[in-house]
Amino acid sequence: MKQAFLVGLGSLLAAVPLAAQTLRRVRVDTPGARELAAYLEQTGFDVLEGSVRETSLELVVSEPSMSKLLAMGYMPEVLEVGRPFQEIQGDVPSGYMNLAAIYADMQASAASFPAICKFVDLTGTYGTPPTWEGRRLFALKISDNVNADEDEPATLVVSDHHAREITTPVAALYAIDQLTTNYGSDPTITQLVDASEIWIAPVWNPDGYEYVFNVDNLWRKNRHVFPGGVGVDQNRNYPFGWSAPCAGSSSVSSDDYKGPSPGSEAETMTMMAWSQAERFAKVIDYHSFGREVLYEYACLSHPLLSFFAAEALVLSQMSGYGATRAPSAEGEHYEWQLATFGNHAFLIEIDTAFQPSFAQAQTEAARIFPGLTWMLARALSVTGRVTDYQTGLSLQANITYKGFTFQNGETNTSDPDTGRYHAFLPNGQQTLTFSAPGYRTQNIAAFVSSTTPHVADVALLPNGFCPTAAVFTRNRGANPNVYTATAPRVGQLMTLTVNTQGYQFATIFGVASPGLRTVGAFWGLIDLNSTTLFKFGPLSGPVAQTSVLIPPSTSLCGMYAYSQARLDNTSGPFGLTNAQDLLVGN
Repeated sequence: MKQAFLVGLGSLLAAVPLAAQTLRRVRVDTPGARELAAYLEQTGFDVLEGSVRETSLELVVSEPSMSKLLAMGYMPEVLEVGRPFQEIQGDVPSGYMNLAAIYADMQASAASFPAICKFVDLTGTYGTPPTWEGRRLFALKISDNVNADEDEPATLVVSDHHAREITTPVAALYAIDQLTTNYGSDPTITQLVDASEIWIAPVWNPDGYEYVFNVDNLWRKNRHVFPGGVGVDQNRNYPFGWSAPCAGSSSVSSDDYKGPSPGSEAETMTMMAWSQAERFAKVIDYHSFGREVLYEYACLSHPLLSFFAAEALVLSQMSGYGATRAPSAEGEHYEWQLATFGNHAFLIEIDTAFQPSFAQAQTEAARIFPGLTWMLARALSVTGRVTDYQTGLSLQANITYKGFTFQNGETNTSDPDTGRYHAFLPNGQQTLTFSAPGYRTQNIAAFVSSTTPHVADVALLPNGFCPTAAVFTRNRGANPNVYTATAPRVGQLMTLTVNTQGYQFATIFGVASPGLRTVGAFWGLIDLNSTTLFKFGPLSGPVAQTSVLIPPSTSLCGMYAYSQARLDNTSGPFGLTNAQDLLVGN
């Protein structure tokens, strides 16, 4: 009898057109609820973050999803049926804002604080498509010189990738209010705004957010209409990990449908274009609910797992929480940021209830704000600019870290417009490698601290180009200031001069310098089997001078050696001039 009821109900629910189906929030009571939640997530169910306990979990289900649950033998308890959130909230003047009110609030902040706050149309700025329903995406920029594109680290705060998570715009708007109204009076906030470019986007799913207010408060996806259903889960649509085994669903009817292709949605396209332009050093993506910070990947591996786990714990503690975990799936926004830009990117599940009272949402926003200020103040591990050595122009270079192997196509590059780069690494001695097509690879050593950035500007040498040569005089030898050597340049004569100072003969020689860089390529000047680079003599006369042609080989660029002259009498003691360290150049 029960099986017949389940089959009949499932058939009835499945017959309802997808576009007209109402979502339901349900609870399943069962032993091993955590294991069941993991399984349901992997098979495309919409498990509510923060709801999973030892013996129960909550889901938001469509009619097809409910039918599947019933067919699996579960009898979910319906907690609520989706309806317009405005109807649930009622006419509350100080309650949750609808989309128009949020944009008006953002514009009011920009109008009240025009020196530090600007309202930006991101869709127009980057020429990306509007949303499915024709809306544009907006953000506020907060900085001490807000109308200038300053060479400062940029931080992104974004919320409401998932439409129904209506507490997250409250947190974003609270952050805007704190950063603007307290600027100039609160020293900490003033310093953070002065040193950063802070971008805040309170609603990243405007079509879905509007639908939540006016039609169905349980709606999660955007409103992209497909033949087989409506909506893409925007937090499963990002390219990194989109094809991984633990990515979102390929079924359009699923609440975590990842979309027809990576980055297919207008909202995703705009985020990607915006991020490429700004190169955010730090990213916070607010979701709800669960009071925990998510870090690294779901089923893919990250070589800095322990480092990001420790960073996530501090961020969680500073937000008033203490819990952390891996994400639910790949294809999430903050994972794409981390994998594409090597930045400090995390997802924060805020609050402990689904769509709590507005008063509780305000309290939660104040609770987590210290986490944002910690993130803003957190030092970049390593930063600087990458330029072309010859021209001084900004350069886009690939950056890798010695001892850490990435396996999923991750990248970190310097900004092609400014040359600015950033890297977040564990404390201690680290080595970064910079490379670019047409340039010689360069390594830098950095001592990393979580409180003070290691600043290292990198000038990459074009292939076939040597840096300007230099001579470093160490004043070794018996007779200083009697010997000179012009800087050795590839393809040019190097002239060596000795004032014999009463000695009858002078012999000039150069050898590999102990303790300096290897000079193996430089040995080719005279003898590959010895450390002698060149030798002339005996030379006679008050001033002995000779020259040697440095071969036109760029393999010699940057090689170190030192040269010296020995002074002789035929029947007496000899003396040495001062030695000079040589760096081969162009």
